[in-house]
Amino acid sequence: MNKQDLTSMTSCELVEALIDDNALSEDFDRLNLWEEFEDWDWSSLLSAQPQFVDKCDEYNGWENLHSYTWRSLLSKQPQFADKCDEYKGWEKFDSNDWYDLLKSQPKFIGRAKIYLRGWLAILRTNPELALEFDKWNEFDARYWIYLLFVHPQFVDKCDEYGGWKKFDSSNWSYLLKFQPQFADKCDKWNEFDYYDWIKLLSVHPQFVDKCDEYKGWKKFASKDWRDLLSKQPQFADKCTKYKGWKKFASWSWIDLLSAQPQFADRCDEYKGWETIDPSDWSYLLSLQPQFADRCKEWRWFNSLDWSYLLYAQPQFADKCSDKMYDKFSQKVWSELEATHPNVFEEKHMLSNHRKLAKD
Repeated sequence: MNKQDLTSMTSCELVEALIDDNALSEDFDRLNLWEEFEDWDWSSLLSAQPQFVDKCDEYNGWENLHSYTWRSLLSKQPQFADKCDEYKGWEKFDSNDWYDLLKSQPKFIGRAKIYLRGWLAILRTNPELALEFDKWNEFDARYWIYLLFVHPQFVDKCDEYGGWKKFDSSNWSYLLKFQPQFADKCDKWNEFDYYDWIKLLSVHPQFVDKCDEYKGWKKFASKDWRDLLSKQPQFADKCTKYKGWKKFASWSWIDLLSAQPQFADRCDEYKGWETIDPSDWSYLLSLQPQFADRCKEWRWFNSLDWSYLLYAQPQFADKCSDKMYDKFSQKVWSELEATHPNVFEEKHMLSNHRKLAKD
């Protein structure tokens, strides 16, 4: 491989080349290419070719390794644990790094026990070791959530060590989304904002009574109603009661009707069709072509709107004007003809004839 080939490569490509041919290391020395390496490059190289450890020493590659690159490296080459000690790599690990590392290298459980984040990973993978753990009071809400997600049996520990007091409304909505049985522990319902309610009700509509009790509906904007009704259409009556439909803009109607076309009558009632612009119509009709009779904006579609729609719904081919067809690029024609054989060939031919006639 010549000099020009190497110097034009990205650092990732250099690593791949060196792994394939170790003899290139002399060229790397001569061209000083080691300095191009970033943290992931060193991790990838040493994972595959640990004999290059001296180069990582020489060019101080260890200093720049992040937690995920340490984790990746140690999962394949655990003998570099002493380097992780020397460069304080363990201190960068979060609980997910520990979790992933321990799955591939359980031998590091001793080191994990030194760190609170390490203990969280241990408890997630080996809950039977809870008897050895004595720092429950140091867990914050995030740690409790991670643990209770997978091992709800630790609820007694959360009770005993006052873990619930550390939860804010966002923590609660996140936990209840996955473990709704803890609802009786929640004391922050009155602090729930619209995003907390959406997050929770989208998955667990049974909490509607809580949203009623704490007047959560009053906090919803059009996008919030859209997001909720797209997943839980049974709340349409709440949207009516709290005048949510009147807040809908073009994009809210489009997204809702794309997911729940049965709300077309609401769009009729609140004149939502009149708010929809041509590009939004193109998107909606590509998913729900049955609304074509409601569209009054055909003449305002541009060539991008038409190409997008026709790619998904070729039955609208005759609605597109010659003028718009003549603006299609060769790439658009190729994609249409490849996707819908025997539909657009004649349209393409006539467009070419019109262009030739103008020249």
